[in-house]
Amino acid sequence: IVECSTDNKNRAATDVRTSFTHNGGNLGQTGAVSSGFENVGEIIYPVEAGSEDAIMEAALEAGASDVSSDADGHYIYTARTDLAEVAAALEGKIKTAATSTALIWKPLNTVAVEGENAEKLMSLIEELEDCDDVQNVYGNYEISDEERARLAGFRRSGPPRAARQEHPVRSSGSGAPGSGHLARATRPDCRKSPASGWCRSWHRRCCR
Repeated sequence: IVECSTDNKNRAATDVRTSFTHNGGNLGQTGAVSSGFENVGEIIYPVEAGSEDAIMEAALEAGASDVSSDADGHYIYTARTDLAEVAAALEGKIKTAATSTALIWKPLNTVAVEGENAEKLMSLIEELEDCDDVQNVYGNYEISDEERARLAGFRRSGPPRAARQEHPVRSSGSGAPGSGHLARATRPDCRKSPASGWCRSWHRRCCR
């Protein structure tokens, strides 16, 4: 799913369609893939905010619908309409500030991607991030840390990309998996892997 904010719909559509075409993909109609995603609220806390059990207990008491934790942080999900209420309730329960609060498109199922398909996928995401009108990119792909490390090496050894113009982009309010652009300031909620340097937020654009 590609979210855009533009004053020229035709330009935005052309840029996005061109990015897909360059990388062997096709641009579907509006809403064509949304059935594979759920529009939910996501609140991200850093690991130091508390233990997995403590965060889960606080989140469920605040009205969250789901919670997951890993080595990078705690991810709290809410119904779309409950995001603000749950976020406010958590402020009184968790002393550490959230690094991200936003509405996202969360995939219902994920698909493992590797090899040439992973290379094309990352190339597509990078090209979409170069589009001024693109705000957020969400996908249902999952790439292992080993594959990300391989891709990072592949990209470093490849030809240099042309320098891009820096410009500010709208923050998603800080939600995962994203809104940062390549070669720009890293998002505060970036789930970058220390090993590969790639963002692990598979349902949001990479901020590498």
